[in-house]
Amino acid sequence: MSCKICPRHCTHPSNFCGENSILRAALAALHFGEEPPLVGHGGSGTIFLSGCNMKCPFCQNWQISRGEIGGELSIEQMARLMIKLQSNRATNINFVTGSHFSPGLIQASLLAKQQGLIVPILWNSSAYEKVQTLESLSEVVNIWLPDLKTLDNTIAKKIYRCSDYADVAKKALDFMINQSTEKYDESGVMLSGTIIRHLILPGHMESTQSILRWFAKHGQGKAKLSLLSQYTPVIIPGETGKIPQSYLSQREYDLVLKWLEEYQIEDGFIQELETGSDWLPDFRENQPFDSSLARIIWRAQDGPVG
Repeated sequence: MSCKICPRHCTHPSNFCGENSILRAALAALHFGEEPPLVGHGGSGTIFLSGCNMKCPFCQNWQISRGEIGGELSIEQMARLMIKLQSNRATNINFVTGSHFSPGLIQASLLAKQQGLIVPILWNSSAYEKVQTLESLSEVVNIWLPDLKTLDNTIAKKIYRCSDYADVAKKALDFMINQSTEKYDESGVMLSGTIIRHLILPGHMESTQSILRWFAKHGQGKAKLSLLSQYTPVIIPGETGKIPQSYLSQREYDLVLKWLEEYQIEDGFIQELETGSDWLPDFRENQPFDSSLARIIWRAQDGPVG
């Protein structure tokens, strides 16, 4: 039996993501570290799903993406968790790396809506998605938040073990951008639309430039661009992936600012340049994040959702 949810088309039971059809999540929190239109006053209602169909070799959430931390949730329990986040004033429901759980998350979202969920649902993914899966998700998803890794398949194969990433991501992004219309409430909180993220990798500036060039042509005026400068050379136990070993330099950061001006990309977000690893989360702790960034609502260690 093979899995057709994501482009990897794995054969059970050796799925790349390490998961099966049973939903698993590690944590739910009101997250204040997302882009401003996604946070609002209450924070983004973020649900960190276990496993991942990318498993980036520098993943800051590796304890979750490698499946080390997570608890099983039924469709009914996931729906209850979504309602619980809303009752705690979440601005939206933010599914983090849920591609491999798409069918179950669609079911849970429809059930939650029947039970009174009214906040937008946000799809926070790697952009390595099949359009067919995205079409199914569009029944419940209001906001798309893809993390565009690269548009260079050579880099994708070397770093992400994904030789067709650029081809797949372009089709996925085209669907997201053209399927959604930007809408905001009176306080500036996003109700629908697309924000394309890109983590700038040190030493791979040509990859970032190609993304900026692509966005200027295909995304400008239809979506927002969010550039992340937080790359940290994370060491994942037992893994030896080829990753940049330095932080982003001031010279590289200034070059990106120059390109933004050159391509006239003004509508979006860019992180200030900071280095260090103190901010990295540890999901074994009761509070994995800096307390100013997140308010924990549920953890897998807590047992069933109340």
